[in-house]
Amino acid sequence: VYDHRLKNSESTMTYKPDENMTLKQARKEAERQAVKFEEKIQQELDTGIGNGFTRKMTFEQLADKWFELQEQLKEMKPSTIERNKGLKTRTYAAIGKVKVVDLSTMQIQDFILSLSKDGVNQTTGGGLSQKTQKHYLTFISDIMNYAVINNIRTFNPCKGVKPTKTQKQEKQVYSCDEVKT
Repeated sequence: VYDHRLKNSESTMTYKPDENMTLKQARKEAERQAVKFEEKIQQELDTGIGNGFTRKMTFEQLADKWFELQEQLKEMKPSTIERNKGLKTRTYAAIGKVKVVDLSTMQIQDFILSLSKDGVNQTTGGGLSQKTQKHYLTFISDIMNYAVINNIRTFNPCKGVKPTKTQKQEKQVYSCDEVKT
């Protein structure tokens, strides 16, 4: 009897060789069965995890599922959901087509850094504020936590990603004379 446990998995297989086989033949057949078993498990992991989740899902596909869930659960304020929907366009353009399993901390950091560059903010012509960058990062992190919960990933690559510090604009305050006027 040959027991085979797949590395980092609960999946096991027991193989009992034919009694007429020699020890060498039985060992060779057990190794062949182990390879077939590992290929089968890997195919199951690649094609489906359950509930429509796969390891081939893109960030955009997973985010859309996450939005559906958030709207059904009603745990987030409607204004937060709407703000996150407003973040989709830039986020999807940058990382939407990347497979969730392939998305790296560096790709996310590069995207967050790109938000601080001149010309990104269509109103001021500058970069986005640190607070807005944090909104993007929180949105991506929420999606990646959802990936972890659904066994698509083992960790959230957003940990360690930092927004760019931006200069705070001085607020224009009326003087006492201007207030009187």
